[in-house]
Amino acid sequence: MRPVLAGIAAAVLLTATACGAETPSPSSSSAPAATATTTTTAAQRTGVTPDQVCALVTTAQMSQFTAFTISSTRPETSGNVSVCHFLGTASDSTSPVSKVIIQYQPDGKGAVEFTKARGEAVPGLGAFAVYFSSSAQLSVELSSSGDAVFHVFVEDVRANHNDPKGAAVQIAQAAVPRLPH
Repeated sequence: MRPVLAGIAAAVLLTATACGAETPSPSSSSAPAATATTTTTAAQRTGVTPDQVCALVTTAQMSQFTAFTISSTRPETSGNVSVCHFLGTASDSTSPVSKVIIQYQPDGKGAVEFTKARGEAVPGLGAFAVYFSSSAQLSVELSSSGDAVFHVFVEDVRANHNDPKGAAVQIAQAAVPRLPH
């Protein structure tokens, strides 16, 4: 390594150590550790982890709401958004794919407020809910005083016997009461 690069690397390492960051060891630099860190970071920023989002609706409930066989979930984060993919199959397929995605976004109210005129208001869910038929998306503002939003994205519009809005509403009815408002 060139002396200049070695000096920069040493300075970064010392700064990171001084700020409390841990230096990764060979045994701690695995993918599961990175996932745990990502989940922990998301939980600190949102208050709701991806695993908690996946637990809002069971795979059995999701199968009932969508009329697909939902076999598993895949939690993840996207920035500060906690995400859960529900994987399943339709009668004409054997390989599981994402059928529904649900998300908890701690700061999404502004975007919903900006775009709500392009959607259809859905009464009875949270402080305000809007369905966008062009994307089979339902967004629910969880309270009038906060910024948190719950989203349902129906990836396969054949859901609920070609009624993706009905599926999205049923999913939100099951999930929203279990979220912090």
